Amino acid sequence: MAGPGSPVSPRSAAWALAWLACTVATLSLFAHPTTARIDPDEAYWIGSSYYYHLAFEQGDWRGTHPDWKLLPARENPPVAKYVIGLGLALSGRHITTIDGLGTFYAFFAAKIGQAEREKEQAAKQAAVLDRMNPELRRLVTDTRKMYLDPGLIVAARVIMLACAALTSLFVFIVGASTAGSATGLLASQILLIHPAVRNAYDHAMADAVALMFGAAAALAAWLFFRRFYCHPERSEGSAVTPRTGVLFALLNGVLIGLAAAAKMNWLTVAFLFGAAVLYVAVESWRRDRTRSWLAIACGAGGLATALAVFVLINPAIVGDPIAGLVAVVREPQMTTAVQARVLAYPAYLASVGAKLSAVGRLMLGSPLLFALAALGVAIATVRAPRVGVWFVAAWWAIALVVVTAWIPFEWKRYILPMVIPFTVLVAYTLVAGTSALIRIFKQSPPHARVPA
Repeated sequence: MAGPGSPVSPRSAAWALAWLACTVATLSLFAHPTTARIDPDEAYWIGSSYYYHLAFEQGDWRGTHPDWKLLPARENPPVAKYVIGLGLALSGRHITTIDGLGTFYAFFAAKIGQAEREKEQAAKQAAVLDRMNPELRRLVTDTRKMYLDPGLIVAARVIMLACAALTSLFVFIVGASTAGSATGLLASQILLIHPAVRNAYDHAMADAVALMFGAAAALAAWLFFRRFYCHPERSEGSAVTPRTGVLFALLNGVLIGLAAAAKMNWLTVAFLFGAAVLYVAVESWRRDRTRSWLAIACGAGGLATALAVFVLINPAIVGDPIAGLVAVVREPQMTTAVQARVLAYPAYLASVGAKLSAVGRLMLGSPLLFALAALGVAIATVRAPRVGVWFVAAWWAIALVVVTAWIPFEWKRYILPMVIPFTVLVAYTLVAGTSALIRIFKQSPPHARVPA
């Protein structure tokens, strides 16, 4: 499964079965849906699945219900809320009130201060509290406890495990089609044992959902690149037509829109797709300008589709487009500012050096270890004969820049856009290194081999 022109699906059922067996074993060992410590944010995200009820069960896609004007509808895009809500509904659990969200805000309400920005935030949270059950509000406020149904939490966490398994499958396909089946299998399992990913699928929040759609969007970007890329050793690349361009524009646009609408930091896949479009357009300009213009049109159509998907699936934006789009940027900024000063979270990362150090610790436990791993991966990438490996390296570089520029706190969730390409590159480095050692051993004279 190496390079352009090869099929994206695994070459044999044996590799697919190996992935399935390894994934079941890995999740059985590392997933703890019933015993993982409860994160207060789980109350927020499970409670937010109330918006699945409004959109899908009540059919309010125009944003006419007043609860679409509340803070939780405007500060985070809705895809993770929909996925959690769908999963809970399929298990017979329907979140039909705003009480879960109110519980979250009531729990933290006492920590909001008196600064003007915090007063504004407190007023928006109070609007949610006014809509919840008064007795529950009083109970949470008086006892400073969250009253969460353990069965509901476990049911929501099972949805996260399903998302993690699908993410592993997408990573397997990406790794197999860019660098080989062994790399894909190894990368899919390294991903599942990374602490940041384990934290994502052990808790019912947006991260596992975003990881799944982000991996799918990156896979779509690779499929586009592989189809449009003209290999320098061939006069032409794979045949492309306007119909091909439309299909790739729709595929990439829908998945990018869903990834960003699950978690905004997955806009990294939009940058990846844009970089892929730019590269193939420039690379094919001299030999095939029709192909180049088609790639540009595909890129423009894909990004436009992504924006349309991002807007149309969010009634909070549909009902008030300008204010809604402003809110998805401004509200998280305000929340971060309040968290940095009020809620006693880890220190805000203000400098590039602090951000890089935090990224290194979150990725591999140590900035030095991360730097050494990055150096090893870079050497393996430079020596790689596969264009797919270079594509993944470019993906990782884009994610590294975007994550480092954005990360406000040293929290595992913020590095997730980096984890997938890095695990693929690490897996490739290990597989390539092992293959090289085996070749050296086989080529060495028998008398030079050290006996076992």
